[in-house]
Amino acid sequence: MSEELINVSELKQYVYCPRIIYFSSVLRVNPRFYSQQIEGKVIHDDITKKEARRIGSVIEFKNSQKIFGLNLESYKLNLKGNLDCLIIKEGEYIPVDYKFMKSNNKKAWLDHKVQITAYSMLVEDNFNKVVKRGYIYYELEDLPVKVLITPSLRKLTKLIIDDIKRIKNYEILPSKTPDISKCKGGCGYLWICKRA
Repeated sequence: MSEELINVSELKQYVYCPRIIYFSSVLRVNPRFYSQQIEGKVIHDDITKKEARRIGSVIEFKNSQKIFGLNLESYKLNLKGNLDCLIIKEGEYIPVDYKFMKSNNKKAWLDHKVQITAYSMLVEDNFNKVVKRGYIYYELEDLPVKVLITPSLRKLTKLIIDDIKRIKNYEILPSKTPDISKCKGGCGYLWICKRA
């Protein structure tokens, strides 16, 4: 039954371009990945494995517990995902997501903020804890960026979940992203989007 749940990665894809949800989940078309995307996936997995072996953490919290590759799901949220790392420090639960890319001028990109907010909501639902912050770790800069889990980010995340459900349930083709640089940036669905 977990196939019915929306994957957290779909929220990130939606923010990048809502059409990705339509092509992947409604038409069930496979993306055409380029070497950069494949390399990024391999490096992401390698970063997570290395971090699991470290005594400390890329985000230093002394005397904290780290849980890696945490599968989370919630039917209440209609959401599931695989969290890279959960840090537990003095009763505080802090989700961490690793990205093999650069930050947005030392800040988190919007799609990453939505993604870490969704993971925070999953952590809350699964552990019955309030999550106040999460981190995006940008590997290319060795930079952990703190994201405060605000009411506005929670609201935006819930709206995106609802819109993804609408796209899937009613098979609606969303408008193209207004930022065409995203299309040229290696989108795996560009080949079919041109025809839609």
